[in-house]
Amino acid sequence: MIGIFAVIYKSFNICCDSSGDVLDTGWYDAFYFSVVTWTTLGYGDFKPTDSLKIFTMAEALMGQVFMAMLAGKVMYWLQKLDRGEKRIES
Repeated sequence: MIGIFAVIYKSFNICCDSSGDVLDTGWYDAFYFSVVTWTTLGYGDFKPTDSLKIFTMAEALMGQVFMAMLAGKVMYWLQKLDRGEKRIES
């Protein structure tokens, strides 16, 4: 998902700097911005353009949901191991 959003950011030059000037971002910057958005970290060095903020909102929400699902799955596995069950389902 991070990669898909990075392609969107690169394709539409969605990133701009803190002064509002649209940047012609490279792949590294687009991927970096996607990771920062997915993790809801938000360093503030890049921000989305006004017309495409919906993508960054969707990515941030998806990042929170997926991270919660991952944390829940890890807790489930740890509880199964604590109870002495040998088999872990994925």
